Amino acid sequence: VAQSGQPATRAEDEVAKQQIQIVVLPDIAGTLDLVVHTSEFHQPGSSFRTMYLGEAEMVWKWQNNRWIAIYLVSGALLLMAVYHIVLFLLRRDNRPALYFGLYALAWMVTMLAIETDWAIRLFFPDIPADLLFVVYRVSMPVSFALSYHFMRSFYPEDFSLWFQRIFWAA
Repeated sequence: VAQSGQPATRAEDEVAKQQIQIVVLPDIAGTLDLVVHTSEFHQPGSSFRTMYLGEAEMVWKWQNNRWIAIYLVSGALLLMAVYHIVLFLLRRDNRPALYFGLYALAWMVTMLAIETDWAIRLFFPDIPADLLFVVYRVSMPVSFALSYHFMRSFYPEDFSLWFQRIFWAA
């Protein structure tokens, strides 16, 4: 009924293509058996994260509401990022503004690249899944490191420089 990529028993034969699909199943009177054939050679542990069953209209509404929420939060994060980075550009000695602006930017990227929704694909549908996985897995720890850097700029006695270096090393 639906297919995304080509599952295989060997990595060389697998074609990885992950995408969000909403499939309308046929109306039947009896039992419906769902068979899911997956292979995870390219991104172990990443396929088949969520499956929602219900009326097609309700599933579409649920997914659209998630995308709307992601875009609202991402837009707010983008505004905060631009505002704080401009503050830093106006006053170069205001490093906390830079750290917070970069933190908000990293969180925005994380939200748009998260693999359960891939909201960025609504505007750029041809972005490869492998690239989105890398962006997500890099932006999340970077945002944690930037938040620690931001907090340390206000409270240097309470936030260890040693721990900050561990964040950036990871």
